[in-house]
Amino acid sequence: WGDRTGRDSILVTSETPVPGTAIPGTVEIIKRVWKTRHTFPGAAGTYILRVEDRNRGAFIENMDNSVDVPFTVETTLRIPIKPNSSVILLNDPIDRACVASLLIYNAGAFDTNGDSIAYEIASSKTFGGATAPGYTFPSSSKSIMVDPVSGDLIWDSPKEAGLYNVALLIKEYRNGIFV
Repeated sequence: WGDRTGRDSILVTSETPVPGTAIPGTVEIIKRVWKTRHTFPGAAGTYILRVEDRNRGAFIENMDNSVDVPFTVETTLRIPIKPNSSVILLNDPIDRACVASLLIYNAGAFDTNGDSIAYEIASSKTFGGATAPGYTFPSSSKSIMVDPVSGDLIWDSPKEAGLYNVALLIKEYRNGIFV
């Protein structure tokens, strides 16, 4: 929770295999959902909320020994910023690129408060928010980037088939101020 109070872990609420995601030699992608409530102390502050899952997939081409590298997702919560809700991602982070073809993926970020959203490409993370060991951005014959306004992840002409990880950094701005 980033506030050193309450539980430091929560149980997975649901685990569902994502149909059609198995690649020969691997297993299907599993969608995990965590749901809980937490009350932060009354004081204003900035908190890093982090989910760390020891079950990152194997065979990820752009990091060392991926199956041994915990998967991490984090967000920053600033109190008080009222009203505020986290950005909601409407599209699961699963896509299939094809060698020598253009891939465009969009997370479908939506902000219920009407805040502006900006995007950046980022490295995959592990425990404590550190960059995963041996992580490199996937190779491409032309480029891999994120459109900072639309949020489109654009991977132009991947060179080799395989499993790859990239991360999106999504930022909210209200009246031009980072929230």
